[in-house]
Amino acid sequence: MEVKPGQTVRILFGAWDPTVRVRQTAGPGEIVGHTYTWTVPDPYWGSAWRLVGFVLEDPCGGKTHQYFYVCVLQPPVISPTQVTVRPCRGASEVPVSMWVVDPDTPVEKLSLSVDIVQPFGVGVQGGGIRRQPWSSGQVGAAELAVRVAPWVRPG
Repeated sequence: MEVKPGQTVRILFGAWDPTVRVRQTAGPGEIVGHTYTWTVPDPYWGSAWRLVGFVLEDPCGGKTHQYFYVCVLQPPVISPTQVTVRPCRGASEVPVSMWVVDPDTPVEKLSLSVDIVQPFGVGVQGGGIRRQPWSSGQVGAAELAVRVAPWVRPG
């Protein structure tokens, strides 16, 4: 199941026998009676995937362990970057890299687009997002190119 920070997960366990006891064994939230509840903090800084475990037991010794995952959806975070281009010194294109981190989505599934008002003579083109080999797949480097027309001067 997927939730956003600030939302509440509520699950009712369908144990029809009133003598069955439900006990939480792992994960956030709490079980009261036969209802599991967890309100995701906002802001949320934890892992995107949270494992919740519980056990159902009856008085005769019957027992079953069950688990489910809660995926906390979080927006990607892009590192701030500042670029200085000096076209009067012959530089007309500068490559730019920014870190991209998305805790709940693999980098390969992310796309990059540039949605800014660009001054006349200046262009920013988005490239791809490259996964960092040392990461778990949630960290990448966004590649951009800043191009400046040769007639643009500082100021």
